[in-house]
Amino acid sequence: MPRTAAPARRAEASPGARPASRPTRSAAAARPRGAPPSPLPRYALIGLGVLALLGGLAFLAPRFLGSAAEVQSIEPARARTGQTVALLGKGFAAEPKANVVLFGDKAGTVLKAAPDRLEVVVPDVVTVAGQDVRMSVKVRLGRQDSRPVELAVFAGPTVHGISPEVAMPGDEVVLAGVGWRPGATVSFGPQAAEVLEVRDTSIRVRVPPILGGPGTAAPVVVSVGGGDSNAAPFFIGRVPLLLKVEPPAAAVGDVVAIRGRGFQRDPQRNAVVIGGARALILSAFDDELKVVVPRVPTGDEARPVEVRTAGSENVGLLTISVPSPPATADFRFVAEPFDAAYGKSHAVLATDLGPAFVLAASGGKTAAARAMEAERRLNEAVMVLKATRGLNFEVRSADTAPALALSGRPELLLEIAEEDAAAYNEDWTGLRGRGGLVTRARLALWWEAVARDLVLILVRNERPQFAAALAAEGRVLGELFQAGLKGPIAAAAAKPAIRDAVRILAFRVPAAVPGATGPTSVAAAPAAAPVGAPLQLQGTWIGTEVESGESRYLTATFKNDSGSMSYTVPFLTLEQPQKNAVRFSLQVRGGMRSYNGRWDGETLSGTVARDAAGKDQVGTFNLRPR
Repeated sequence: MPRTAAPARRAEASPGARPASRPTRSAAAARPRGAPPSPLPRYALIGLGVLALLGGLAFLAPRFLGSAAEVQSIEPARARTGQTVALLGKGFAAEPKANVVLFGDKAGTVLKAAPDRLEVVVPDVVTVAGQDVRMSVKVRLGRQDSRPVELAVFAGPTVHGISPEVAMPGDEVVLAGVGWRPGATVSFGPQAAEVLEVRDTSIRVRVPPILGGPGTAAPVVVSVGGGDSNAAPFFIGRVPLLLKVEPPAAAVGDVVAIRGRGFQRDPQRNAVVIGGARALILSAFDDELKVVVPRVPTGDEARPVEVRTAGSENVGLLTISVPSPPATADFRFVAEPFDAAYGKSHAVLATDLGPAFVLAASGGKTAAARAMEAERRLNEAVMVLKATRGLNFEVRSADTAPALALSGRPELLLEIAEEDAAAYNEDWTGLRGRGGLVTRARLALWWEAVARDLVLILVRNERPQFAAALAAEGRVLGELFQAGLKGPIAAAAAKPAIRDAVRILAFRVPAAVPGATGPTSVAAAPAAAPVGAPLQLQGTWIGTEVESGESRYLTATFKNDSGSMSYTVPFLTLEQPQKNAVRFSLQVRGGMRSYNGRWDGETLSGTVARDAAGKDQVGTFNLRPR
């Protein structure tokens, strides 16, 4: 072949095409002549990216979609609305609220949850009388639904509640619920009850003669047409009924739960006494009271627990183990109920020497909750005080947001709120106008002085000096210290004169404490009786009466021209001689009682006498609108 053939073929390339640029020498040297570039590195990078994406999706999908649970069976397979069924399987959430159990398109109430078991209440679904309705049941976690299982639902009787749920044999009770008709039968445990009246949503029955004393459980079941209702809880006894105390042994200042029935949801309508001392109630529900164990006297560790509720003359009784106090006074704060004035929901922080500070509700917290929180913080600080020489309490931000703290330590132990200062202006001591206007700054200054002196007395064994430097009333702490040098300081604090003087320190800010504004005369005192709403007597009132040193709860119902006491004892007379004065009388076992009271804008209070004229006085009473 001639040597000119190759150039001729290059010349025949597509006309008008731009000649390809010649590769540089370095590029040509980078790969062997005639070998195309390898695609393996590019594919490897793409593969790694895909794997990373899939891994990210696998990590995030359960967070957004949830893991699918598996329902293997349901027990029983046939149930009525309102009945509790068990779903067995795996992959369930341990928190009940995290599981959504759908009966058709309606969610049931999850009572208990475990990874392999759910207990759920069948919701109210559309049913047909005498027929089973088959529906699918599934569990939803996040956005993932389990495979459904089938449940046969039938219309049956359902008990929603019993009033009262504690009663004695022979008493009448009323059952509330649905799915009932004439011919319904009622059983209390194994015993049939006499049915007095059946309505669409209520059944009135008489409690049968159930064996067992107070506290005996007798679940109530209603049967209609061969179908049984849910078992509603019922107990033999009188309200308040005490079932148990948890824990059964505790120390002073600990929180315990009193389980039972018939408690009032308003803490002030319950009274708890442990070992003869009133306990601060932190929370109140129908079946539980949470209280702080108060200081108890020396004696047997088995302490009686007594619970009283407004509207009931019964006293619930149990026991709890609380050790006797030590022989020497210890520096320990305990949250206690406030008893300086009736009807106030304040709380007290006290030591072995007596009350120290009074707290009011503030910042969305009840006074009891604030006192319990302060008890914990202050007692932790006391441990530091005992271990650190020279350390003491101090007030921070006295002019803006005062709070008690340990000097040199950042933690705030007790905030002094505006509500606390307002509470001290209520005048619990009867010394109206002699203390001046209480502000947060003045209250903080006084609390700081009292707290520092408590450290000197109970931790350092030194003479107190701070409260007496502010006001003459503080000298009682020096007297207490001096008396303690001759004997147990706790015994000295129990002497009536010293005890009352210490209470004054806790319940009043002395006039000599700096920061008072305006005149401090009785006429100008903010602690004067408040001007409240005019007396509106109609309705239910609650309170207490004290006769022969014994305090009892009262419930009075006033109508147009009549009324009753404790819902059953009718008034003999009822009159309102003045706009803010009331007189009424009634017949009791001990004879006639005449109540003569005055309204101060918040409380109706006065005397109790044996005669209509009110001369033979035997006690006092207080009532406030419910």
